[in-house]
Amino acid sequence: MNKIFLVLTIISHLIIFLSSCSKNDDQPDQTNKLAWAVGAADSTAHAQVLFSSDQGENWIRQAGTMEAIKNKELYSVFIDPNGLVWAAGSAATLIKTADNGQNWEEVLLSFADDKPDFAAITSAPDATIWVSGSQGFVMHSSNNGINWIQQSLQFFKGGLVQGITAVNNDLIVAVGGKITGEGSE
Repeated sequence: MNKIFLVLTIISHLIIFLSSCSKNDDQPDQTNKLAWAVGAADSTAHAQVLFSSDQGENWIRQAGTMEAIKNKELYSVFIDPNGLVWAAGSAATLIKTADNGQNWEEVLLSFADDKPDFAAITSAPDATIWVSGSQGFVMHSSNNGINWIQQSLQFFKGGLVQGITAVNNDLIVAVGGKITGEGSE
C-alpha cells in the first residue's frame, strides 16, 4: 500500500511539474527571443548596436548615428531585471533603452579629463546596475542610472576591472588586474 501511494505521489508531482513547464502556443514568450550585440565603430564611425528579435536569425542595427557612440567602441551589453538594456564602452560611454532599442539615450556622467573605458556591465536582482572598467573603475546605480556611486578599490588602482557580475544583491564579483608596461599582473 505504501509503495502504491509513493508511486502515485511521484506521478502526480511529475504531471504537475510537466504541466507547469508546458508552453502556451497562443501566447509565446517573446522575451526569450530577444538578443543584443555590441562592438567597434564601423564605416559610419559609430559603435555598433545590433538587435535580433528571433534568437539571432536576423539582426538589425540600432542607435545608428547617435552622437554618444561616435568614434567609440562598445564592449558590453546587459538587460536588467526591469527590462532596460544597457551598453557600455570606451571613454566612459554608457547608453540605455527602455523600449527594446527603438530609442537609445546617453547616460550622462561627470568625470575629470581622463575618462575610463567601461569594460563590463551587470545588474543585481534588485536592478542595481554595476559598471567596471579601466583605471580600476567600478560604480553602481540603484535608480536606473540617475545617480552613481563610485567604489574605491585600491587593489585595482591603475588596472583594468574587466569583468563584473552580481551573484545576488549583496555579493558582487569583480575580476581584473593591474596593468604594467610589460603586461598585466
